[in-house]
Amino acid sequence: MAARASRIEIRVSDEERTMLQAAADAQGEKLIEFIRRAARADAEQVMAERASIAVESERAEAFLAAL
Repeated sequence: MAARASRIEIRVSDEERTMLQAAADAQGEKLIEFIRRAARADAEQVMAERASIAVESERAEAFLAAL
């Protein structure tokens, strides 16, 4: 049995909705598919950047400790 999906609701201005719909149409996607894909891609990028910063911080600490 598949896990039940969680629901997220957002409010956007008419201008934002028009822009999002135009972008979804340009990609040949439904609006909700476009929003889900774009939000996930952005979230993955943010998390990857955070992980990179953590690794760089650890390397810097190790370097300073070696001095």
